[in-house]
Amino acid sequence: MGPQDTNSTQPSDNTLDSKRLFEDGLGRETSKLILVADDNIVNQKIATLLLEKLGLSAQVVENGSQAVEAVRIRSYPVVLMDCHMPEMDGFEATRAIRRMELSNGKHTPIIAVTALAMAGDHERCIQAGMDDYISKPIDKERLKNKLNQWMNKEFVFHN
Repeated sequence: MGPQDTNSTQPSDNTLDSKRLFEDGLGRETSKLILVADDNIVNQKIATLLLEKLGLSAQVVENGSQAVEAVRIRSYPVVLMDCHMPEMDGFEATRAIRRMELSNGKHTPIIAVTALAMAGDHERCIQAGMDDYISKPIDKERLKNKLNQWMNKEFVFHN
């Protein structure tokens, strides 16, 4: 497996290790900082680029455990959660986030971003506690519409 392997799980420039989890987001406008949980570097870069084109920033984590920790440390207007990741998948990460929210009274919108496209997959995401679902490959307009729906306010997105 070489450095150019698109399935590599080595951290990208935007991926946070646990020591940088909190510090990386400092200085970014919190209301526009979206958590992207995906283990695939190409998918991370695509999501980050699409969010930047919409005038938002991405904080990237590469597994469900890191996503849970990120949400524990900071509030995000939306989490884009891949369903299949190492260590802890998106379904279990979502359930863990929802358990945390029972004690703090918050609700973070979680949008599943997945290649799952079979009948029942959307329902499985909802049953795990995710709020919505968007399939890969991510379409910019669809992403924009989902973000507008779940961010509780309309942003003037860039084209």
